[in-house]
Amino acid sequence: MMFYILTGKQIAFGNFMALPKKEVDSLVYYSEIWNHLAGAIIKSKKPFRAVPSHRGKRYEGRSKMNFTGLLLHGLGAIGVFTEIIATRMLVFSFIMILIALLAIVIIVYVKYFTDKAIPGWATTTVSSMLIVILQSFLLSLFTIFLYLSSQGQRKFIPAYHYSDYLRSVESQEHDK
Repeated sequence: MMFYILTGKQIAFGNFMALPKKEVDSLVYYSEIWNHLAGAIIKSKKPFRAVPSHRGKRYEGRSKMNFTGLLLHGLGAIGVFTEIIATRMLVFSFIMILIALLAIVIIVYVKYFTDKAIPGWATTTVSSMLIVILQSFLLSLFTIFLYLSSQGQRKFIPAYHYSDYLRSVESQEHDK
């Protein structure tokens, strides 16, 4: 649910998949597959088809994925779409600032140009709106700095960096 709200996308498949070699050869240049393969496939906009399957019982052992692991896996999926999330957070912050400014204008109008004002409420409400403005500004500032920080970091591209993690690679050419 949170993934859909933040990204506008849905992930309805997992890491169990069959991929043509041609697609794998291009996916290894997406740094996001290091964090979350399914999210990277969605971000790549490559066509895919989900094949429904019934999940069977585990043959041996217990799942090693606890709550913390599931949470980190979900955050990894969200992290693939940082550009979309940063944009949405900035738009949300801007809208909140506009709403708070509009509310302040309405409050000032009601207080000074009508006889409907309740004593003491205008100051409290304007103060609350100023807090909303400050929080929205800080949220947008935090979002900008976090995004810029992530862009400044070296990207892990599996096609280039795999050798740091593998002792050797054996390949066998197959007929197409």
